[in-house]
Amino acid sequence: MGYHRMTAELLGAIWTRLREGISRRGIAEALGLDKKTVNQYAERIEQAGIPRDASLSQALAILTGLLDGNRKGQPALAVFEPLRDDIRHLIQGDRETHRQPMKAKTAWLVLKDLYSLGPRTSYESFKRFCRREGFSGPPSKPVARIETEPGEEVQLDYAHMGPWMVLDRRRTVYAYLGILSHSRLPYLEFCTSQDEASFAGSTQRLFHFFGGAVRRVNPDNLKAGVLSADIYDPVLNRLRTAGRLLKLREPYGDQRLEAACAKALYYDEPVYATVKRILAGNLEAVPSNVAPVTLQPARTFVRTASELLGHLFRGAAWT
Repeated sequence: MGYHRMTAELLGAIWTRLREGISRRGIAEALGLDKKTVNQYAERIEQAGIPRDASLSQALAILTGLLDGNRKGQPALAVFEPLRDDIRHLIQGDRETHRQPMKAKTAWLVLKDLYSLGPRTSYESFKRFCRREGFSGPPSKPVARIETEPGEEVQLDYAHMGPWMVLDRRRTVYAYLGILSHSRLPYLEFCTSQDEASFAGSTQRLFHFFGGAVRRVNPDNLKAGVLSADIYDPVLNRLRTAGRLLKLREPYGDQRLEAACAKALYYDEPVYATVKRILAGNLEAVPSNVAPVTLQPARTFVRTASELLGHLFRGAAWT
């Protein structure tokens, strides 16, 4: 059995059961402890001489003194003891030397390179040492929050959840998260892919969950939505085509737009220019097996846009 940190509450539970006459084996099974651990502390409790009529609070005051020998050594933290002043100056800064405060991660990298700490300790140990010593980093700077109107924007991103068993297979699972910018109302679903088809399907279900579409979709730097990150002008993936298509709802209506998308899929040209020419020429009502005109190829943003638009528009009722 692995290392188990003993607490005063556990000792109190052992003492209470010993007083009730429960065997040490029974106590170990009830509390999920190793029998040797229960035997060790049962002997210490008997040696402490706690009166049988003592209250639990009185017993805990005595039992707390039995925990000193249960503290596990922390040799990694001992590495930082001689460097306490240097760590404090790095994290909190020094006005006399005009040294600016650093974040904990930056201070750790400086110390690791300066004193070759890599093989002897870790960043997690460094953080525990800083918390123990009360070293706090620079205060957080105020952040401006951009307020939006209801229905104006939804923010989208993925989170890596790690490997899960999905249908008896070990798969990497992601969390698709959408948050309305105004109300901060979240939508969450789990998926095993971040490709464009999965992203489009999740976004469709998000809009159905919220009861309608927003005027602007703000994706983070996720692979399915952004090809190249840029704070001012990110290069969006094929979903920009879907966004432009949605703008055709107002002049042509939902039914005509869905019919035109289906027609464009039939011609294997599911892009904005093709759909717009179909709507402008009133060609969406023409049977799919009849091609009255030859559609000129339009600029293609994607390699598998038909799959994407199929997820977006097939059977969808946008409100």
